[in-house]
Amino acid sequence: MADLSPIWNQKLLIPPPICNLKIEVTVKNIDKLKSLKQILEKCLTVLDDDTAISSEIFILSRLIYKRNLQLRREKTMKFLKQIEKCMKRYIEMDIKKLIVDFKKSFDEYDTFFLKKAWKKSLVV
Repeated sequence: MADLSPIWNQKLLIPPPICNLKIEVTVKNIDKLKSLKQILEKCLTVLDDDTAISSEIFILSRLIYKRNLQLRREKTMKFLKQIEKCMKRYIEMDIKKLIVDFKKSFDEYDTFFLKKAWKKSLVV
């Protein structure tokens, strides 16, 4: 099993890399682009409701606060503290904003390419 200590100890999590590709929209790949758009919309609906993860972080932080003095040297308590740090970093990374930006750039070109592909399909 790989050692995860470098990941746990990172103070700043960088967002995932962004790659811009130009794709020619054809009749064959319009369905794939539409399904990608639907997947992005589903991701946004799931990420909109962050009450569950917020409540989990709150419960975990209260548990650590209450039991820290008694169990501070326990291995499980140290792992719970690492999990709490990781969850807080996940919240700070704001993945929802990245998906919204990606979907926004996708929506800008969506109508133009679909009209262009529709005209090509009529000509062929």
